[in-house]
Amino acid sequence: MTDIGTIRIPEEVNDDENHFTCSVEGCERTFRRPGDFRRHVVRHVPPKFKCIADDCYKLFYRKDKLHEHLEQDHEDVVARVDES
Repeated sequence: MTDIGTIRIPEEVNDDENHFTCSVEGCERTFRRPGDFRRHVVRHVPPKFKCIADDCYKLFYRKDKLHEHLEQDHEDVVARVDES
């Protein structure tokens, strides 16, 4: 098992039920694919990517989603970063 804080991520599928079950109290989500399960698990920890645009306070769990947000909503910021 791998730990993300107090969340345990099994390295193999549960053979009895053929899926991954989230171990966070109150969360009963299950996943058949380990990648989908891992992507879900990070939702139980605080997001670590903050938008760098002025007056934008959005937070993201995934860096690619931050980049997507910047390209869609803050083209001026993307242009400034590309120039430096």
